[in-house]
Amino acid sequence: MLLKRNFSHSATLLRRRARAPIFPHLKDKTPIFSAFHKNKNIPFNILRDVLKIKQMDHTTLNSIQHAWLLFVSVNDLSDLKDVVSQHDPAEVWRGSIRLANASPMILNGLVNIWKSEETRNELNMLPDTPELLVGSLIYHQKYDTAFSVFETLLKDEKDVHWAPIIDVCIALDNTEGMKILSRIYDCYSEKKLHSEVLRHLRELKLREPYINQWNNVFVAAGDFPQESSEYLNQEFESMLESSNLRSMKNCIKNLAGYKKPAGWLRPSTEKILVRYITRSKEQVECLLETLRSFGARNFTLEFWKDVYALSTVPTTMLDHRLKLVDIDINHPTISASRIKRLSNENIESFWKIISAESRQTVLNKSSLSILTVAVKSSSIDKAYDYCLHLLSLHPKLKDHISKTFIFEMTKKIQSEKTHSDVLSRFESFLEGNELMSDKIQNYFIHSDLVMSKYHSAIKRLESLLSQPDSVVESKTVDSVVKHLTRTQKDVTPQLGLFDDNLSYQILDLTLRCLDHCTELNNRTWRRLLMIVGKTYEMDQVSTFFINIVPRLHDQSTGLRLHPANQNHPLRQVFDEKMLKNVLEWGFMKTPDNPWCGFELIKSLEKEGVYVPENFMKKHLVRLTKVLHGGSEVYIPKRLRDERRTVPLDVSSTVDTINRIQYGS
Repeated sequence: MLLKRNFSHSATLLRRRARAPIFPHLKDKTPIFSAFHKNKNIPFNILRDVLKIKQMDHTTLNSIQHAWLLFVSVNDLSDLKDVVSQHDPAEVWRGSIRLANASPMILNGLVNIWKSEETRNELNMLPDTPELLVGSLIYHQKYDTAFSVFETLLKDEKDVHWAPIIDVCIALDNTEGMKILSRIYDCYSEKKLHSEVLRHLRELKLREPYINQWNNVFVAAGDFPQESSEYLNQEFESMLESSNLRSMKNCIKNLAGYKKPAGWLRPSTEKILVRYITRSKEQVECLLETLRSFGARNFTLEFWKDVYALSTVPTTMLDHRLKLVDIDINHPTISASRIKRLSNENIESFWKIISAESRQTVLNKSSLSILTVAVKSSSIDKAYDYCLHLLSLHPKLKDHISKTFIFEMTKKIQSEKTHSDVLSRFESFLEGNELMSDKIQNYFIHSDLVMSKYHSAIKRLESLLSQPDSVVESKTVDSVVKHLTRTQKDVTPQLGLFDDNLSYQILDLTLRCLDHCTELNNRTWRRLLMIVGKTYEMDQVSTFFINIVPRLHDQSTGLRLHPANQNHPLRQVFDEKMLKNVLEWGFMKTPDNPWCGFELIKSLEKEGVYVPENFMKKHLVRLTKVLHGGSEVYIPKRLRDERRTVPLDVSSTVDTINRIQYGS
C-alpha cells in the first residue's frame, strides 16, 4: 500500500508539471558566451562582459556610495553632481547600478532620479540606465524587484532598449531568466517575445543553426507570432538555406501542439513548406507532418498544385488527401500538375483523362497545360487529336492553342528526330479550315528556323511580307537575325538559290521585316546594326542608322528619360561598343576619308544620341596614332589597311577632326 500511495502521488505530481507553463530555454550557451567574452584570460562574467559593469577601485566606489548616502538621507544632490563631474559618467552610473543591487535605498533613489527628466539630464545619466538596472537585478536573481522596476520606469515607454535585458536572460544557466523575461515582455506588449529575441540574436551575428535552435525552443513553448505564419518565414528560409532540415522538421512538429488563429497560414509560407517537402528524403512523412501541424484544410489549391508538380509523393496518396479535405482532384488549378504526373506514372490513366477532357464543351483553364503534357507523351496522334478538339471547341483562341502545339512539337521533333510530318499535317488542317493567321505563320517561321529549315522559313517569310497589312512579330525578327546570320555556312548548301554574298540577301529580308514590325527589343536592334555596319558601305550605313533613330525615340515616349540615361533605348542601342565600331568601320571602309565614322557619330548626336565626350577623345587619339604613329606604334590587325591615304601631317588630321567636331 505504501508503494501504491507513493506511485499515485508521483503520477499526480507529473500531471501538474505537465500542465505548468513552459518557458523557452536552451542549455547550450557557448555561442552567446563567445559573442560577449572578449578577454579570454579571465573567466566569463555576465555583469562584466554583458552589462559592462566592471570592478571599480575602492576609492571611486566609496565616493559614489557616499554621494548616494547623502542623497537618500537628506536629499542632497551636490556630492553626486561632483562625483559625476570628476569621473567618467558612464563609470559612475554603472557603479551606481552595482550599489543599487545591494542597497534598496540606493535602488529607490536611482529610480526616483530617473523619473525626473530634468534631474537625469542634469546628472548626465546613461540613456539605458533603467534597462541596465533591470538586467543587473535579474542577474542577481531579484526577479520581482526587476519586474517592479521595469513596470515603474519602462512599461509605458515607446522605445525600450531591450538588448541588456535579453542578453542577461539568454546567458543565464537556469530557466528563471527566460521566465522573468517573458513576464516582463507580456506586461509591455501583446506580441510574442519570439521575434524580439531572434532579431537580437541575429544582431549578435550568431550562426543561423544556433538561432534555429532558439526558434525551436520558443515554438515548443508556444511562443511564436500569432498574427500570421509570415513571421516564421525568415526562420524557415534560414533552415532551408543552411540545409538544416532536421531543425525545420522539429519546428513543424512543435507547431502541431498549438492552435493557430483562422487564416494564420499564408501563401508565402506554403511556398517555403513545398520547398521543404521536396528537399526532404522522406517526402511522404514530411507532407503528413506538415498537414498535421498546419491543418490540412488551411492549405490553398496553389500548395497542392506545387506538391503535385514538384514532389515525389505518390499520386494516389495526394488524391486521397484531397478527398479528405473535400477538394476536387479535377479542379483546374491542380489538374494540369496532376495530369503531368500521370503522364509519367500511369500513361493509361493519363489518356483516360485526356479522353474525358475531349468530351468537354468548354475550354478549361488547364487545357493548354494538358496539351503541353500530351505532346511530350509517347502518343503523338492522340495529342494531335486533342489539339484539333481544342481548336474546334474555341476557334477564337486558335493563336494560343497553335502556339502551344507548334512550340512543344518543335521541341519534341528536335529531341527525338521523329514525327517531322505532324507539323505539316497541322498546317494543312489550319489552312483547310481557314484558321491560319499572321501570328500562327510567325510561329511556323520560328519552328523552321529552330529546326534549321531555312529554305522553308524564308519562303514563309517572303509570303508573309508580300501581304501589305501582315504583321511580323518582334520575336520572329529576332529569330531571323539570330539564326540566319549565325549559320550562314549551313544555309548556303540548303538554299542554293542565293548568290555568294548571302549577307545581302538575308539582310534585305530582315530589313523588309521592319516595315511589318511595330517594336523590336534593344538587343535585336544592336545585333541588326552590327550586321548592317559590317555588310554595307558607309554611306548606306549612315542612311540606315540615321533613319532608325526616330523609331527608337518613339519607343521611349512613355519612359520620359533623358538620352544620357542608361535605360533609354537610344543609349542601350548606341552604347560605347557600337560607337567604337562606327569609328572603326569608317576608318576601314573609306581609306581616303578615315573620319567618316566620326561624322556619322556627330550626326547621330544631333538626332539625340548621347555620345560620351571622354570616350570619343580616347578613341580618336588611338586612331590618330594608327595614322601617324609610324612603325613603333602597334596597329591591330583589323585596322591595318595599305590602301589608306595618310594625310601629310598631324595638323591636317587635327583640322579635320575639329571641323567635324565644331563645324568650322
